Amino acid sequence: FGALQGSAAFDAELLRAMLSRSSDAAGKATAKRRSIASKPQGIAVLDSARAQNMAIVLSKLRVSSEELCRCLLEMDFSNDLVGTEDLELVMQVLPDGDESKRLLEKKEIVDQL
Repeated sequence: FGALQGSAAFDAELLRAMLSRSSDAAGKATAKRRSIASKPQGIAVLDSARAQNMAIVLSKLRVSSEELCRCLLEMDFSNDLVGTEDLELVMQVLPDGDESKRLLEKKEIVDQL
């Protein structure tokens, strides 16, 4: 800044116009907030933290959820895709009795969950 010669012109109106929101921009921001808030949330059977923990564990597995269910139902762990560590993780996040009951009540409307 020491190399600048003369005085710099300061335009307060320009600064105010740049930093203030126009009524059109404010209206768009408010409309966006309303549209985000009004999105349908669906039916929640599990609390969000519990569902997120389940999703994290299932995403770490090297098999699809369908393949995991097949392995569990058939007690087939002959492939190396589902190991004991994986089973221990899954056991920690399996729905408890009450959660299982609520999930089974909603099995006909899975697309809304």
